[in-house]
Amino acid sequence: PGGLGLLAGVAIAEALATLLPDGIGLHLKWPNDLVVAGRKLGGVLVEAGTRADGTKWAVAGIGVNLVTHPDDADRPATSFAALGLRPPAPDTLAEAILERLIAWSGRARVDGFGAIVAAWQRRAQPHGTAITVRLPAGPVSGRYAGLDTDGALLVSLEDGRTRRIIAGDVFAGG
Repeated sequence: PGGLGLLAGVAIAEALATLLPDGIGLHLKWPNDLVVAGRKLGGVLVEAGTRADGTKWAVAGIGVNLVTHPDDADRPATSFAALGLRPPAPDTLAEAILERLIAWSGRARVDGFGAIVAAWQRRAQPHGTAITVRLPAGPVSGRYAGLDTDGALLVSLEDGRTRRIIAGDVFAGG
């Protein structure tokens, strides 16, 4: 499921890049957010499970704020309209995203998951960005240090250690 989230994030970022002006500063925030100027423009929610016959399934829900956006101080958001941009037609955006999802699914089958992780990291916030990850046992603050080969978040801690995180809510700032 985490792999599908990263793959979808890359596909959506590529689709949006064709619709946004150069220099807008779109990047991916682990594990599943698309961010412009520190504000969430969209995201991916992956659900997965196993059927009674043992067959695994996964589905990705994709959302992009075109005309409006939620007003939440904890998770600042934006939209095409709030950025002063003309929003694309939903079907135009959906077509662009589906095209990139198909392309990345094929690439993953040929080149493996490492290609997705590498592409995701090229679109991520800069290494060294201060982040806080909310975990059930309490927050972890440090600096973004990339992704592990399986897509887990790597956080560089003040004491020089690197913490590997497989699930948590990431916020800008330390």
